[in-house]
Amino acid sequence: MQNIKTDKNLKDEQYYVDLYDCHTMEECCRLILKFSGTVLTEEIQSKYSVEAQIDQLQKIIGITLNCFCGERYIDKAKTIQEWMDRDRSLGEFLESAQPPKGVLCIKCNSPMDCTDKHLYGVNDEKVLFFFSCNKCCKNRAFFDNGEEFKTIYQCPKCGEKAKTTHSRKKNTITTKYKCLHCKFTETGVLDLDDKTKEIDEIINEHFAADKKRFCLSKEEGEKYINGKDSLIRATDRFKELKEREKQKDLYDAVANVKKLNVTDLENHLTKALEKENFKKFELLKPDIGRIVVIGFTLQDTSTGIHEHTRRMTLKKTIDKALMETNWKLVEDSISYKLGFLSGRIRGFELEDDLVKMVQVRKKKLEKK
Repeated sequence: MQNIKTDKNLKDEQYYVDLYDCHTMEECCRLILKFSGTVLTEEIQSKYSVEAQIDQLQKIIGITLNCFCGERYIDKAKTIQEWMDRDRSLGEFLESAQPPKGVLCIKCNSPMDCTDKHLYGVNDEKVLFFFSCNKCCKNRAFFDNGEEFKTIYQCPKCGEKAKTTHSRKKNTITTKYKCLHCKFTETGVLDLDDKTKEIDEIINEHFAADKKRFCLSKEEGEKYINGKDSLIRATDRFKELKEREKQKDLYDAVANVKKLNVTDLENHLTKALEKENFKKFELLKPDIGRIVVIGFTLQDTSTGIHEHTRRMTLKKTIDKALMETNWKLVEDSISYKLGFLSGRIRGFELEDDLVKMVQVRKKKLEKK
């Protein structure tokens, strides 16, 4: 079996942590450079001294960096996990890819050995296999779909097609281009190990200091998150107060709603119903959730009046009695059987529900 060299796509977690931190530091430096070139308005320049202008600009930069670094901290764990998942998936894709069979040397027609394979393409969507001939050291390359890798190089001087030759020593591939028309030559070198050195090239003697300055620690990150949450709550509260100010009449009406508990409710309705000859009012077992729903029963002690009339009388009596309270009759819930009546009422406690209830009542009154 051929020993095919394969890139290790998934790195240690620290690699991704350092890479993310490097990106954070780079963006912070760009922000500083951007603000350093900021020209203040003529009004500010005329009002404040140069020292005051610099001080204000530094404050703006500080606030901007604080927000940017905080947001980078929030996204850090998720982004690193996405990077690792991506590279793990690419690694599995690369590992499972099999080289094309029957590749022959174009010079001596001998079977070629697959030496290594690498991801290829803008999105690493292909696998490129490299083959070498043990007899004449010629090389060829094929994609995982069997298509041969070929490069067409045009001479930068005359634009004609140039001859291309490849040679490889360990992980370094050297490509020589020679124009057959004007004799121009050029050499390109590809180091397959460069990818693993990306992070090392970014890290320099300022890395530790810049990381401490721009990359928040866990304690600093949590402090930023708590501060952000507090700011959001304060902003929401401010919006709520502004909304209340706009609808002062509505919220005043909500504040004036009589909030009855179940005992107060029972006493309140009993008095109102007895005046209309409804006796033995009794509340049933409640259904308790965000809104409390309670069934009730009572007896009609009047005689000679049609049941429809009594149902309507009961509805009007309950609606009127509950008009200024936090309770309301459930629409179409009243039934009448042989002098026994039953129905359901709803009770509201939360302000949002009370606001909706008051709005509905207001609309009904406007229609009358």
